[in-house]
Amino acid sequence: MSRNDTTRSVQRINQVKKGCAEDAVTCALDLYASGKYREALTTAERFLSGRSDHVICLNLAAGCAKMLGETDAAESYWQRALQVFPRYADAHYNLGELLAARLRWSEAESAYRRAIEIDPTHANAYNNLGVMLTELRRYPEAETAFHNAIRINPTLVEAYNNLGAVLIELKRFAAAEATYR
Repeated sequence: MSRNDTTRSVQRINQVKKGCAEDAVTCALDLYASGKYREALTTAERFLSGRSDHVICLNLAAGCAKMLGETDAAESYWQRALQVFPRYADAHYNLGELLAARLRWSEAESAYRRAIEIDPTHANAYNNLGVMLTELRRYPEAETAFHNAIRINPTLVEAYNNLGAVLIELKRFAAAEATYR
């Protein structure tokens, strides 16, 4: 990090202390986008110490914690975000990713399904649900999830690839070949 970046970060952190909410969250988002997860998390946490109900900042803090390998903290932030705003589809989706990575399949499935219930156009939630169902060898359900992801977002290449793999598992080779084309 350059001296100017450090100076700007310190200035923005000081703005958080003064309650400049919009700029603090923007700063944390910028730091996250730059791969500066520790600084982004610090900025988000300082902001949250004065306003613990800001769901966007809670989601951001969770993402930072996840990127830093602090999965317990990430889960806690996402749970807090969902306590504040239970209909936050992206927080359910993100929590589902974390839970799936931790092999907590039942909870991950619930999180993905809740994200889809809230936002039926969440193609990535359908795709990730399909991946998780594939891991559990629940191939027909996975196939349906991948078809939904593709219906919503026909450019979601990984959903086609995942669907093809499921079709192979189901011994539907011609359909798999067509999916890969």
